[in-house]
This record gives sequence, structure tokens and C-alpha cells, in this order.
Amino acid sequence: MREIKFRAWDKVGKIMLNDIGVHPFITQLNDGYKLLDAGSMIVSPKMTEYEIMRFTGLLDRQGKEIWEFDIVTFESNMGEETAMVFWANNLGSFALNYIEGKSQWHDDGDLISTIGAEILEVIGNIYENGDLLCQ
Repeated sequence: MREIKFRAWDKVGKIMLNDIGVHPFITQLNDGYKLLDAGSMIVSPKMTEYEIMRFTGLLDRQGKEIWEFDIVTFESNMGEETAMVFWANNLGSFALNYIEGKSQWHDDGDLISTIGAEILEVIGNIYENGDLLCQ
């Protein structure tokens, strides 16, 4: 069973809030989330101030945690690939969207379970390292 963890990108403060807790009664909080970070509590009346990310429960080849919206690289039969991790609702799993040229994504993604997390390497995320999408 995978460990359930969250982190959030604070769009206003431009910082990553790690290991946060998301209050289970989200709709009861004025249409916002209640975030817990390092013992402090942040209550946002506007959820648009944060982008919540889920831990995939997987580790890359260096032993680093893989999170939703991380940017990863790996070797395939096509050479070195760069992709973004996302939750594929229609597949019920975390998947990869490949970068083509300047941050354009394929319409469909490959399941991480098909490729294998052990060959992936996390090189950043789309919020703190957006420049990696344009390589």
C-alpha cells in the first residue's frame, strides 16, 4: 500500500510547502483547503492560491520520491526522454506526458508502472523548474 502524502505549491509566495496535510472536510472550509506545514496551519479561502500535489508512492533510480507534476528523465529506445508525472483519471494511475520541443505534451501518457519507476530520475518539477520543459 502506498504512503499518502501531499505537498503544495504556494502560487503567491512562490514556495513549495512539503509534507502538508489536507483537511478531510475540504468543502466545509469556505471553498478552500486547510494546509498543515511544519506544525503551522494555513487556511486559504481561495484554493486557487495553491496547487496540491500527490506523492506517487514511488522512488526514482536515485531513491528520490516521485511526485505529481515532477519532471523526470529516462533512457528509452528513442534516446533520452523528458516527461512530466501526472494523474491519469481515465487510467486510474500515475502516468508520464512526454515533452516535445517547447513544453508541448503528447495527448496520451504512458503508465509509470509500464515503464518502471526504477529507470526514472527526478530532475525538478513544473513550478520550481519550468525551464526544464523547454529543453
